Amino acid sequence: MSVYYSCILPPLDSPDCEYDNAVSVDLNYSSLFRVLFNVSGQEESREEQEKRWDVLKKQPYLLNVLVHYVSEIEKMSLYTKKDYEKRKIYREICDGRRSEFLQREFVKISEKIQDIILFYMTESEKSDGRRSCFEDVMTKIFGDNVTFYFDTVKNIYYIAVIDEKNDEYERVFKICKFLFLDIFLKTEIKWNCYPVVFDKNIFRIADEGEQRCGTII
Repeated sequence: MSVYYSCILPPLDSPDCEYDNAVSVDLNYSSLFRVLFNVSGQEESREEQEKRWDVLKKQPYLLNVLVHYVSEIEKMSLYTKKDYEKRKIYREICDGRRSEFLQREFVKISEKIQDIILFYMTESEKSDGRRSCFEDVMTKIFGDNVTFYFDTVKNIYYIAVIDEKNDEYERVFKICKFLFLDIFLKTEIKWNCYPVVFDKNIFRIADEGEQRCGTII
């Protein structure tokens, strides 16, 4: 009959050893088994493993560190190159190397939107298409609720968002503008608003607030 080693460790940063959000490890089905019970490439006997396990259980803090360390390695093994690129940029943002503005504002938006922006940051650094990247990332975040059009008379690049303005959306726009738009491009964002629609002769056929689509016909 097989002998199973298992342990449930508290979060690594939990000084009182509470078991909320603990890491659960079955040593028979984890790379932790190989770390704990393999010395110089030679697997120990079951009896030797049991003795080693008894010793480790008497040092819960060190075992906890080891379990969480190996668990993190296992998760990282699933990362793609793109994941590493995004993590690198995120660390640079948090460290302030990407500006104080990003360091202060980026962490205030949801993780889902952070991930979208990080993806397009990796894309924008591979090309010079900053404006097209801006439209891509804004569309990814707001979907069909955002349209873009350039007023050739006023020389203003308009962003019309059907959603109502809130703190996070406004913060998202400012971050995307900072990251992906030409700083010399005069822009204006309009919230809770459908854009003006023109025909091919630049004749206005729908006033602002009436139509969803801002495409030139």
